[in-house]
Amino acid sequence: MMEGVKIWRLFAPLGELPDDGALGEVAKELRERERRYRVRTLPLGTGEPLEALKRFLEGVRAEEGILASQVDGGGVTQRYIRLHRPAATSVLAAAAVHAERSAYVLAYNRTRTDRWGRPPRLTWLARVALHSNPETREELDALEGRLFRRYPALEEALRPLEKRPFFVDAERRGQVLFPITSMEEVPYALVGGHLLPLGRAYEG
Repeated sequence: MMEGVKIWRLFAPLGELPDDGALGEVAKELRERERRYRVRTLPLGTGEPLEALKRFLEGVRAEEGILASQVDGGGVTQRYIRLHRPAATSVLAAAAVHAERSAYVLAYNRTRTDRWGRPPRLTWLARVALHSNPETREELDALEGRLFRRYPALEEALRPLEKRPFFVDAERRGQVLFPITSMEEVPYALVGGHLLPLGRAYEG
C-alpha cells in the first residue's frame, strides 16, 4: 500500500449502498482530514459531506460485477510544475464488488500530482484492497464461480496455473474468449480449450 493511504471497507445488501451510519463515519473522517488543506481538496461541498459521498458511491453501485471510480481535487498546469514543483491534491477512489452482497473499498490519500500535473489514479489501489480482506475476497470468489459455471472450459484451462489472478468476467469475440481479471486486465485468450498468454495484459 502507498504511504499515508487510508482504507475503509463497507458492506451492504446486494445492489445497495452501505447504511448512513457507516458512511457517516467515513464522511466525518474525510471532512476532518480535508479541513487541513485549502486547495485541491475533494469536492465534498460546504454542507454535510455524507450526501456527496453517497452520490460518489452511486457510480460503483450495481447488482453484479466490479466497478471502480475516483474523485479528486484536480491537478495543476505543467507551467505551474516548471515554476514550482508537483502540487499536492486529495484523491478518493472506490472499488466495489457485487456478488452475494455488495462490498465497497474506499482509498483516500493526499498525494502529489504526476509530472504532467495530473492527480494519480488510485482506483488500482482500491481494487487491490478488495483482495486483502477475507470478506471482500469472498465476493470475488463468488463472481469467479459464476464465471466458471458459464465457461467451464475456462476453469479447466486455468487449473494447472499455480498462481493466477481472480477472473470475474469475460468477453467473447468469435471463437476466442478473453477472460477479464478483477484488476480489469486481460492476460490470456482462450481458444477452444487452450489458454494462450498474451504478450501484454490488455485493459479489460
